[in-house]
Amino acid sequence: MQLILIRHGESVWNEEGRVQGTSNPSLSKKGSHQAEMLANKFNNGCKINAVYSSPLARAHSTAKIITSTHDLSINICHDLREIQLGEWEGKHFSQLQQEYPEMFELWYSEPLRVSVPGGETVIGFRDRVVAAMAEIVKRHEQDEKIMIVAHGGVISIYIAHLLEMNLNKIWFVALKNASVSILDCWGDKACLTLFNDTCHLGEGCETW
Repeated sequence: MQLILIRHGESVWNEEGRVQGTSNPSLSKKGSHQAEMLANKFNNGCKINAVYSSPLARAHSTAKIITSTHDLSINICHDLREIQLGEWEGKHFSQLQQEYPEMFELWYSEPLRVSVPGGETVIGFRDRVVAAMAEIVKRHEQDEKIMIVAHGGVISIYIAHLLEMNLNKIWFVALKNASVSILDCWGDKACLTLFNDTCHLGEGCETW
């Protein structure tokens, strides 16, 4: 089975530098254009058997644009929402650095030790996402290709879990808006064959 993991296009809060979590800003004009370029990428004979999306507007709108040229419905999975960040949501990152200096620094260095007021823990978030992904995988045959349109945190935490990474390093697994990552899965094994690809956006294709 192949899992095609897509981070949503840029949202208006991405553009403004605000924390999103489970809040529900829409795609920005740039984000809509990024989703159209994703649609072009997958409109080349690529056979997708099913599409799943977070219910949040920035992900669902991205999925709708991608699937506009495919005869596929979008399956909404509520547990593919981004991590809930409680009192931090809607605030600029610079504002958080001023209001929660120690907690904000610890969030990036040792997030397993942080409980954002009104938010989810990293472990709780991981368990929610892993359970949702396991349910999706269980519904499909081994030879199918499944597209999942979600959030940077969702994709990062799932990949980190499969690769048995230290979750204190989770925020260093950074994903760009409208990026594509691919996992080839069989049984309880998974191979990360593509990560954070943005070549369809005309970026990230540098020759080293």
